[in-house]
This record gives sequence, C-alpha cells and structure tokens, in this order.
Amino acid sequence: MKTLPKIAQAFLLFVLYTAVVISTMAISGKVIQRKTLYDKFLINLEGLAFQSTDIERSIRFYIQVLDFKPIYNRTDTAEGDKADGFLLPDNRKVFFNLSGTEQEIAGPSTHKGSTNLGIIRVRNGFKKLHSKIRSRNELLRAKYIKLNKDGTTFAENLENISEIKEQSWGYEFRVSDHMGNELLFYYTKKFSKPRY
Repeated sequence: MKTLPKIAQAFLLFVLYTAVVISTMAISGKVIQRKTLYDKFLINLEGLAFQSTDIERSIRFYIQVLDFKPIYNRTDTAEGDKADGFLLPDNRKVFFNLSGTEQEIAGPSTHKGSTNLGIIRVRNGFKKLHSKIRSRNELLRAKYIKLNKDGTTFAENLENISEIKEQSWGYEFRVSDHMGNELLFYYTKKFSKPRY
C-alpha cells in the first residue's frame, strides 16, 4: 500500500482537527444554552416596584437627590400629573407601591433592612458621582428641615448614602431611602470581571 505524501497527511490531520473542534463547540453550546420557558415568548424586564408609606417623599428623594427622571401616573386617577415612579439610567422603570405604615413593613426592629435592592454599574466617574449624590442629599435635607414645622426632620429618617467601600474586584456604595429600599452603585477595577 502506498502512503500519502506528508503534505496530504498534514492537510487531512488539519481537517480532522477542525471537525473535532467545531463539533465540540456545537455540542457544548447546545448543552450550555439550554432552552427555557421564556425562549418561546417575547419577554423584557419592564422595571421594579419599591414599597413606600409616603410616595411623595420617595419620589422627592429619587428625583432630587439621584436626579432620576420621574414617571407620571400609570393609572387613570383624578389626581392629575403626579409622579409615581422614576426611570433608571437605562430607562428601566421603578414604581412605588403604597404600603401600610413603616412599622407594619419593618416590624418591631429599629433596623428595617433592605425592602428591595437595585444594582447599577458605573463605568466612569464613580467617586465624582458619589460626591455629587451626597451633596444633593445634604441640600435636600437642609431644604426639608426648613419646610417641615411638625418637629420631624428629613435628617432623622433613614435616607442614607454610604461611604465608598473598596472590594477586591472594585468599589461600591449604597443609597437607601426611608423605607430601606436600596440602590447599589458599583465600579469594577480594570481587568476584573463585573461583580453582579
């Protein structure tokens, strides 16, 4: 029997190797990307719903401190153009559901914990954004204290902007409203994978 020349052997080996690689990729892709129920339907995350005992106060905080755009009446009511939510930077919606009292939601504990958590990745200007949000929060607190005459102040409640915390993968800070709803802002260090 005659053997193939070395060039033909190399070519056949290359074709066989390529076929094995492509087959492996096709099979692993089918295993990894399994079909789910949602592959059969057109589905899109529209937004989130946060709990609040005082929707006006919640809206004021998210619009004036975080500078999010308001969403106006999603229901047909006689109240006119009253904001009942806001848009996140990627135009995802966050609405507020009117709840009972803060005590009913929080229970007897003085630390409510987070009712809801939204996560926002910041790609540049992380520390500057944090500084601006803190400044805007202090301005709103000062304004609220001057306007409120019933003895309570905005500063006594739990609206809070945390300090920046450094993690092994990057940085994060949390913003929480008076109900304990939180937005976590994070920035990933170069050459690190996104945290969330």
